Amino acid sequence: MLGIGIVNLSSGMLTIDPFPPAIQIKPVDQDKVVYSSLAGTRTYDISSDHPFIPTKDTWDQKDNDGEQVAPGWYEISYEYVIIEQDTDKRYTANPTARFQIVPPNSDMNKDLEINQSVTAEGITVILERIELNALKVAVYTFTTPPGYKLPEEHPPYEFESLMIDSVAEYSVDGGTVKHVRAGGGKADAAGITLTWDNLDPMPVDAKEITFTITQLGEWESHWEFKIQLE
Repeated sequence: MLGIGIVNLSSGMLTIDPFPPAIQIKPVDQDKVVYSSLAGTRTYDISSDHPFIPTKDTWDQKDNDGEQVAPGWYEISYEYVIIEQDTDKRYTANPTARFQIVPPNSDMNKDLEINQSVTAEGITVILERIELNALKVAVYTFTTPPGYKLPEEHPPYEFESLMIDSVAEYSVDGGTVKHVRAGGGKADAAGITLTWDNLDPMPVDAKEITFTITQLGEWESHWEFKIQLE
C-alpha cells in the first residue's frame, strides 16, 4: 500500500490538479521508471475547514510489463499542481520517498523468549523477549526503578523519564554498532516495560545480537545482553 497526505496550512481554499496525482517508481540512482500510474482527470479542493486529504493506492511490485521487479531500493514520486484560489498562484509539487524491497526469506522471522537479567547501578533490567520480522526487530525490556510506585491518576515520573531519555546500542555478529531510543512502553504496579522497536531486520544467517542499554532515564551505565538467534 502506498499513498500521501496533502495538508492545507493556509487560510484559503487550495485546488489539487490533477487528482489523484501521477505516480512514478524507479530504482534509486537510476532514471528508468519501472512503474507509473497516470494522473486522474479531475481536481480536488481542500478548504481550511477540512484541511487534509489522503490518497491511497496499491502496488504489486510488478513493472509496467507485469514482471516482478528486483529487490533493492526504490523511489516513489508524485507530481501535481497546487493552486491558491484567492490569488490564482500555481505551485508544482513533486514529493518523493524511498523504500526497500527485500529478497524473499532474506530476513529472520521469529519470536524469541529471552528473559535475561543484568544488574548495574543497583537497577536490574530484564530483556524479556525479541520479535523479528522482515520489517523490523522489537526488543522488550522490563525494570523496576529505585523507589518506583505506580500512582493512581497519572503515569509515574519514572515512566516518563524512561520513555524520553532511554538510549541503547546494538550490533549483529560483532558488526557495526547502531544506536536506538526507546519507542514505547507501559507501566504497571510491578514496574516499567520499554519497547525498542526500531532495530533493523536481522539477516537470516545472523547468529547473535549484542544489545546494550547505555542510558535508562536518569541512570547511565551498561546493561549488556547477548542474544543467541540460532
